[in-house]
Amino acid sequence: MVSGVSVGAINSASFALFAKGDERKLGEYIIDLWENMKNEFVWKFRNNVDPVGPLFNDAGFVDDSPMFDFLYGKFTDFANIARRTVITTANDVITGNQMTYVIREEANHIQSAEWRSSVVKGSASVPFVFPPTSMK
Repeated sequence: MVSGVSVGAINSASFALFAKGDERKLGEYIIDLWENMKNEFVWKFRNNVDPVGPLFNDAGFVDDSPMFDFLYGKFTDFANIARRTVITTANDVITGNQMTYVIREEANHIQSAEWRSSVVKGSASVPFVFPPTSMK
């Protein structure tokens, strides 16, 4: 079992993609991931920047939809098959409660790539900078 929070959720999600015994491939994958990471994979500027808007609405200063697309692509590159169990957390912006999410290797048939991508994005999203991630 592996756990990661915030940007560590991206690293721990990478662990889910590789089986025990494939640590060398995993290490190479994570190094490649971060060496080739670009801002446009994670966020893009909004057309109209409101300096106080993110404090009072759901907008966030930047649009993080590219992060979802990036993560979704990673899960689907591996046929959305988790090979290890991963735990991550995110805070509920309404209640302030910490929410725990588990990507389970035995749940490949019921946990969609969309859900798994949202879990990781929700943990990696910085409040006010990125909009809240809706968990369905």
